[in-house]
Amino acid sequence: MATNNVWLDLFGLLSTLSLSMPGSKIYVLCDSITKEHIEKSLFPFEIKIFWVVELDAYSNKNRNQMESEGLWATFLLAKTVILKHALDSGEPDTMFLDPDILVLSEISFDEYCGEDVALSPHFIKKSDVALYGFYNAGVFWTKNRSTIDTWIEGFPNSRYFDQACLEEVGEKYSTLHLHEGHNLSWWRIFQGDSSPLQLLSCLGVKEGTITYKNNTIAFIHTHIASPTGTQGNFNKVMINLMRKANLWRHLLVISFIKKGVWEVLIPKQPKQGIWRHTDDSFRELVDMWQELGYCTARHSDQVISPWLYDNHSVLLYDRPTFEWFDVMAHNADKILLGNPNINLLDYNNELQVRATNWIFWARRPKLLQLYSQCVASYVNRSIDVVFIGNIENQVQSRYRSNLAGLEDCVDDLHITMGTNHTFTQTEYLERLANAKFGLCVRGYGAKCHREIELMALGTVPLVMADVDIDGYFRPPQEGVHYFRIRDKSDILNTLQQVAPERWMEMSTACRVWWQENAAPLGSFKTTLEAIFAPDRLEK
Repeated sequence: MATNNVWLDLFGLLSTLSLSMPGSKIYVLCDSITKEHIEKSLFPFEIKIFWVVELDAYSNKNRNQMESEGLWATFLLAKTVILKHALDSGEPDTMFLDPDILVLSEISFDEYCGEDVALSPHFIKKSDVALYGFYNAGVFWTKNRSTIDTWIEGFPNSRYFDQACLEEVGEKYSTLHLHEGHNLSWWRIFQGDSSPLQLLSCLGVKEGTITYKNNTIAFIHTHIASPTGTQGNFNKVMINLMRKANLWRHLLVISFIKKGVWEVLIPKQPKQGIWRHTDDSFRELVDMWQELGYCTARHSDQVISPWLYDNHSVLLYDRPTFEWFDVMAHNADKILLGNPNINLLDYNNELQVRATNWIFWARRPKLLQLYSQCVASYVNRSIDVVFIGNIENQVQSRYRSNLAGLEDCVDDLHITMGTNHTFTQTEYLERLANAKFGLCVRGYGAKCHREIELMALGTVPLVMADVDIDGYFRPPQEGVHYFRIRDKSDILNTLQQVAPERWMEMSTACRVWWQENAAPLGSFKTTLEAIFAPDRLEK
């Protein structure tokens, strides 16, 4: 349950539930603004979210405003509304969680089956229990609808809002007390019977999980972005423990909660030597992401490669080979590989475990986006096969120097020695868009911008053997999006055998693949998938 004032807290609950318990179902009672914010985050949720948008009357109101308007008690009752909604929707049991909860490991429901209700004791000193209640109202599991009614009946006479009256529920029904690994929060540490130092010493890390008094912590309850006071101190401790437990995806979620946006760091130019970059290709794509509101782009002197948030989280590797694979890669929690394929990393290289094949991009993404808006049909394309490229170095010469012999099957063939280009980028894209097929030849890296540009324009790629067309998070499929070509005879056979109807199917498939994987929205969503839902392709 949440309104827009706490939508970032809700984002934390939903995203960490997705990370820790993929496949879960969750019913969310909220206002329209909150739902819109969550959906605009573009997080690749691996949970089923059922939206119940009925809280617009509470939008833009904090607790003080609700109390002054006499709305606070009614707002708290909404917890019981969403609990009943879940049960009425056919769920055999349901658990309410406050939005400011982060799920760190699986919440096991098996142990609750023999009870009517499961409640979370505060585990705080008796004097505070007398004030705030024995149980915390941010957690309520039940399979018995009557327990919810009893909670509602206790509201009017409760000594502390919706919380202290939970004691009546606990007395009336068969009740399980959740162990201290559930709902850990700052109050348990700083209002407990023992000193904070003694209780903090009960925290630890074991086999990738955080523990408290030897119990695996299932979830914590805190406004994780709060930097001050006892809550801020608790947050710092928990963030450090997450780092030790290698819960790096959870830490990325926390970075989003703190900033309210995804942030990409781009090396500030100009730089010298191999680190010089003209800010085109991927870095221009990031500018488009920012313009469309998917993220912010911050140019920084502190990095020499693009990163998500900071230089130890996710390395967005956008160089053609591993020559630029700087020492910072060893500090990365995750490495997304744009051009070089993960298979080029030595099998025993510990970086391979953290690396994932990713996306690729055009040389000038903004210009390509413009030209992709209007794509010609088969009959309106006057070129059969096009290849336009340069030979600027020895590596390119190795793969492109023998292309001159293809003049009789590549009717628009232009190979230029050196760095001067025969055509402007506009002229280049116009020629690609006017061709039915485009020849793809390896350049300095195993991928080339050309493959992306061709598919965006609906021009079917003819891919030579040395080109990496498999090193993507979601690779194109041979025979659906492209043809593999070994020599001149393969090109001629393709021209003879591919009927206009099949070409149209493949051209359309190319455009769809580009939209989903390399266009601004598709590339950003795929980036988040590669980070937060790497197993999605296996399902």
